Amino acid sequence: MKSFATAAFSFALTLLAGAATAQTAPVPDAAAVVKALESGDCAVAAKTLNAALAQPSPQVLLLAGSMFEQGLCLKPSVERAARFYMRAQEQPGAPARLAALYASPAAGPDKGLAMWWGLRAGLPIPRECDVAGDARQDPDRFGAAVAGWRPERLNACVHVIGVLATLGAEFVTASIVGDGLPVVFAPASGQWLVASDQLAQEGMDAGVGAGAIRGSAPGFQRAESWSQPDTARARSREELRAMAPRIERLGREALARYPRPEGMDPGWRLNFSITEQRR
Repeated sequence: MKSFATAAFSFALTLLAGAATAQTAPVPDAAAVVKALESGDCAVAAKTLNAALAQPSPQVLLLAGSMFEQGLCLKPSVERAARFYMRAQEQPGAPARLAALYASPAAGPDKGLAMWWGLRAGLPIPRECDVAGDARQDPDRFGAAVAGWRPERLNACVHVIGVLATLGAEFVTASIVGDGLPVVFAPASGQWLVASDQLAQEGMDAGVGAGAIRGSAPGFQRAESWSQPDTARARSREELRAMAPRIERLGREALARYPRPEGMDPGWRLNFSITEQRR
């Protein structure tokens, strides 16, 4: 009888230990979800994501939003994607993801929200796409201001925000050409010039490379020569060059995703730099 009681007590301890182990099992991180996605097994990817969402990091929330936005192993859902992005809105890159989502045809687009989050993301937009004064911080006044714009202006701004937000979700951008990889974007023609800061400025001011951004077909032009900014914060030449192909690929995808509206101002030239890829 005593041996039976001892065995029962030991079995109970085993059950408690197993429960404690289950409760303290590590929650998968974003890297585990990515690994599952890369394996091509959507069932495992969805299961891993659900486990990661039990105690999600900002990276997991952004990844969940991206999976719902792109339909990666999940049924596409603008609403669910926005919900996860909103939960991570303080994370760098999240406002750009929200802007890109709301500017997309899949979201309507929701032009007011695309504009709102585009400004929150700090994208290098044209002056005509900015909202001045206190309305920038007040959703109601912001919406009223944007609603009063001509449709051509609003459509052009939403297009530009969608394209730039696609880059801003993956890369850190700066409005002033400096340490990073300078880019010139001509929205009316859909042309880009990825170049050194010196060449980009000459392309804007003196016509060097300007023919590339005035071509009839959308696309990227990459300058052959290179001038690295001489500052302590500048990324190495190799690191900056390595970013160019991904920038070009994202840009092409963005131009395909966001239809270019009629009547865009051919004088718009956006001169900015990309300093690093978001981690």
